[in-house]
Amino acid sequence: MRSIFIILLIANLGLFVHQFFVVGAQNSHVVEQSVKLKEEGDRLEFVNEKKTPEAKKNRPQKLETVNANADDQKTEKNPICTMVGPYEQLVRAEYLVERLQALNMEAVITPVERIDGSAFWVYLAPELSQQDALMRLYELQKKNIESYIISKGELERGISFGQYADKVEAELHADEIKKQGYEPLIKEIKKTISETWVTLSPSVAEKISDATWLDILSAENGLERRQNFCISVASQ
Repeated sequence: MRSIFIILLIANLGLFVHQFFVVGAQNSHVVEQSVKLKEEGDRLEFVNEKKTPEAKKNRPQKLETVNANADDQKTEKNPICTMVGPYEQLVRAEYLVERLQALNMEAVITPVERIDGSAFWVYLAPELSQQDALMRLYELQKKNIESYIISKGELERGISFGQYADKVEAELHADEIKKQGYEPLIKEIKKTISETWVTLSPSVAEKISDATWLDILSAENGLERRQNFCISVASQ
């Protein structure tokens, strides 16, 4: 009986020692680690709050600087040239270039294609061969439908019924041909005009006085001075 009491006493003492020293030390370590993490978290939050106002303050300034540089680079890559024209005769444009060269000013002659309205072409789709196109033309002419064979271009071997400046007029004529049993098509064609201009670089144009500009523009009727993006003036 006494031996049992001693064994229980020793077991209780061992349990007490385990709870006090081992588990207590672990809990203390956990609490210390938690406090340390909390302190580190507070420190990180403080650093972020310290940097945020500066970042917000500096960021727009950096963006403005980048945008300003981008605009400068764009202007340098796409300078604005001055163009004089249109000249009815090439020799008149050449005269201005020679006049500027005598003053040590470079200029070049620039051909320009300008769109000037549209035309509406009524036609039949191209036939498979020239022989088929001739047979189709003969068939149309027997019905007194004015037409001719298209001899070149993407519509070669097609049948043309003429071009019209007004789209409504073209559609009316196409309807008349449809009544004869055909399927005409309408193609819009952009009309262009070739013009001759003289192009001056920005550095040359700014050297010319207002009086000289007036003299240049009054040399021929209809001359204008325009500004446009430069098209490799030096290379031309």
